[in-house]
Amino acid sequence: MPRPPRRPPGPDRGGEALQRALLAIFGTDHVGHCHVDAAVEHLLELPRRHVGPVLSQVRLIAGSVSDILAFGFMEHAGRALEFLETTEQLEDWVRGALAVYEAEGLHPALAYLRDAARTARRVTGASGAVTVEEAARRLSLLVAGLAGRPLPLKKGAEAFTDTTAIYAPATVDRFPARADNALYYRVLAVHKAAQVRYRSFHLPPAPLDELIGAAPRRAREAARRAGATGIERLAAALEAVAPGGAWIFVLLDTLRVEAGLRRGFAGLDRDLHRLKGLLSAT
Repeated sequence: MPRPPRRPPGPDRGGEALQRALLAIFGTDHVGHCHVDAAVEHLLELPRRHVGPVLSQVRLIAGSVSDILAFGFMEHAGRALEFLETTEQLEDWVRGALAVYEAEGLHPALAYLRDAARTARRVTGASGAVTVEEAARRLSLLVAGLAGRPLPLKKGAEAFTDTTAIYAPATVDRFPARADNALYYRVLAVHKAAQVRYRSFHLPPAPLDELIGAAPRRAREAARRAGATGIERLAAALEAVAPGGAWIFVLLDTLRVEAGLRRGFAGLDRDLHRLKGLLSAT
């Protein structure tokens, strides 16, 4: 639904009353009138019934946490209220922002407020989130077929494969639509399975030993440590010889894997490019 155009605050819309209310909350010594005027414009865009509950939350945030966070809340409250149905849900949404603030700091909390469509939908239970367990059930056959053997999808702190399993975030809710979050898991799993298929981790020993031999002594020891995989040894040697070299290798290998998918699996290649489009639009 398109948002109504902003109208300058004025007495006929209660702009002056809102300005006085905000100056009473923040104090004229702490904030500039330009910030208050911008906040008044955001408040004037709200349906009248929401203004009181929003101001109550502004008092809470400014009084106990942060003026900056309170202004961020006013900027994005209108978007959140497109999804929130009750005052209680608005309060829950604010509690979510405060929890992020307490755990991670101001900027992540502001990011939570900016992402109002996703975070508010989560409060209402209308989130399109997908769990790694759901994705694993749907993707097991696809991954096994692509990798040439079973490669279970498991919960991990980051996305990677150790060639025995694929590790992915516990939940994906980057997008409002559930199908798009499922696509994120699908492409992640396909890429890791393709690394196994196209032998990203099978490195020829002779060039690897030559590269390690050219590295400084400490790097040689790290690259040859017991239990290190070929890819770990290569990364250690590359970083020692040329800082950033490991990332260049990862980039080139990603291009190689994607080229293999493009040649052999047109449908999976389309999935990959669709996800790239979604990510670039967010």
